[in-house]
Amino acid sequence: MRSSTINYDSILTATDSNVINRTDYYARGVMISDHEVLMSERLYTVGNDSGFMLLLLLCLVVIAFIFHYSRTIIINTWKQYFKNERKYSVKGVITKNFWVDCMWQVIIASFTISLALFDVFSRRCAFSAATDIPYWIVAVLVLALLVFFLVKLCLYMLVNWVFFPYSDMRSNWVSSYTYLTSLSACPCYILLLLQLYSNTPPYLVVLCYAILTILYETALIFKLFINFRVKKSAVCLIFLYLCSVELVPAILLWRLIQWAGDVFIVANDLY
Repeated sequence: MRSSTINYDSILTATDSNVINRTDYYARGVMISDHEVLMSERLYTVGNDSGFMLLLLLCLVVIAFIFHYSRTIIINTWKQYFKNERKYSVKGVITKNFWVDCMWQVIIASFTISLALFDVFSRRCAFSAATDIPYWIVAVLVLALLVFFLVKLCLYMLVNWVFFPYSDMRSNWVSSYTYLTSLSACPCYILLLLQLYSNTPPYLVVLCYAILTILYETALIFKLFINFRVKKSAVCLIFLYLCSVELVPAILLWRLIQWAGDVFIVANDLY
């Protein structure tokens, strides 16, 4: 009589596929004693964190509120972005609202990017529900990104003050840079949802972030040329200008995040 080999993986999957396939235990090949995995024993994911989901919902409400009540200034500023001049007042719109809306969107963009990095970090560390989740890392990342934005803004103001004598051009550049950075809140929010709640491969998500960065830098270079009326002969100087103010700070920030993450993992024996 022939003996057949029992495929226990198939049995477990058929027995309770909702429990097994919706966790990282089956995908990562982790050995479990029982197919009924308790919630307290499942690996932590940012997408299942109710606190973060509440904050993301609040961010969505803020973005919708800004685009509803400030759509006039947003559309008008986008039209003026491709021109040499900028009107500092729009009919029915207070200029102060422009800066308030931009800063709120910059904060939201910083939060979504920090949450995306924390999701990658939590998967690498494989937190369990019983482990104290280091939520302070998200706060530190948000603060680091906001400081990074302000440092870049100060660097731009300093370099522009040295090389470009006209105050109108410098003011126009500062407002354009802040506006363009604030617009990244919406695509970053969408990419975060794509990362947390879809089966999209990680490399595609990274590719989307890369495309978004390329579009951002291209729009920034375009504005730099038309705002300061740069001649063709100064193309090399402009690229050096962008590398010193854009590329170098970004690389330093990324290396600092990588170093801090490695130090945290080694110090807490999380791998």
